[in-house]
Amino acid sequence: MLILLLLSIKRTKKLLSLDSGRLIKERFKGYNDEFEHMYNIHNRLSVVDPGLRKELQGEVKKVFLKRYEKFYDKYSQYRFSKKKQNEYLKYAPQKVDNMLNSMYGGNFVVTEDEDSD
Repeated sequence: MLILLLLSIKRTKKLLSLDSGRLIKERFKGYNDEFEHMYNIHNRLSVVDPGLRKELQGEVKKVFLKRYEKFYDKYSQYRFSKKKQNEYLKYAPQKVDNMLNSMYGGNFVVTEDEDSD
C-alpha cells in the first residue's frame, strides 16, 4: 500500500513527517467525504423487508467499514494534525457501524395500524 511506503514514523514518539501527516489527512478526508455522500443518499431510502435491509447494510459495511476500521485503528493513534485532528477522526468505526445499521429504515417498525391500510 502506498501509504505504508510514504510514512516515516518514529515509533517510539509516534511522530510523523510533514508529508506523512498530509497523506494521512488526505486519506481520512477522502473517506469522510465519500462516507458522508453515500450516507446522505442511502439514509433517505427505506427498505421494508428486514432480510433485504440487513443484506444491503452488510454489503455497504463491506465497502465502508472493513478496511477503514483497520486504517483507523492503526493511524488514529498518531498525531497527524495540530489543530483539526478531531475533524479527521469524527467517524470512529463504531459510529460508522451504528450509522450503517440505521440506514434503509433500520429503526423502521411496522405496526398493525400501519399494516392494515
